[in-house]
Amino acid sequence: MRIPLVREWGSWVVLVLSMSAAVVAYSNAHGFNGLDSSVVMAMMGFALLVNTKNPLSAVLRSHKDIGSIVWFAVFFASGFVLILLSLGAGIGRFFIFAPLIVIYFLLLWSGREHHIVSELIGFAILTLAAPVLYYVMSGEIAYRLNLAVLLFFAAGVLKVRVRLRRTIQYRRTVVLYCAGAAAAFYLMGISIFLLLPLTENIFAVISMHNEKLRTTGYIELSKGLVFLILIKFFWV
Repeated sequence: MRIPLVREWGSWVVLVLSMSAAVVAYSNAHGFNGLDSSVVMAMMGFALLVNTKNPLSAVLRSHKDIGSIVWFAVFFASGFVLILLSLGAGIGRFFIFAPLIVIYFLLLWSGREHHIVSELIGFAILTLAAPVLYYVMSGEIAYRLNLAVLLFFAAGVLKVRVRLRRTIQYRRTVVLYCAGAAAAFYLMGISIFLLLPLTENIFAVISMHNEKLRTTGYIELSKGLVFLILIKFFWV
């Protein structure tokens, strides 16, 4: 039996780096004494929930796909239970993010899986791993961390879109987005040094040199790792 795992490694990169950002930000404030069972369960829960995407998409295309229905139920139920066990009563504090999931579901249902809005909301859901893990470790909801991680990784969605469309409109959007992200960081009291990797986005859309999509993926991965290192030094 083929397990319908998500093979879009960009999604896994964003998820893993978002969770890592939470661990690094927490260690800056409280020190690092290892990951307890609740944190590990939350990580596993997010990994399982990510894998609901493929069977859910299949179910929405064909309601008679029993296998996909079963896999969706298994991934969703096990992932949700693990996160519920990790958060306990605190899960109610994250219901404010429920509209993101509803909107994403509606976009998938309408066949707009690859629309830029769908991709941005998908990344917003993935980056929720950061505040959830931070809450599990500290009992505090790190809204600033959530926005910082989301604004950083959303820039990658726009850059990839430029590579696919190569229009002046998207190129301008990337530059304006990076400027807007810097302004948002400043207003939230977050060091704009965290956004240094996004200077590559600006140079990339200005020069528009030929680059394979795989190469773009590796560049985005490298920038994500640099972002993680910068959090260690500049997150307060």
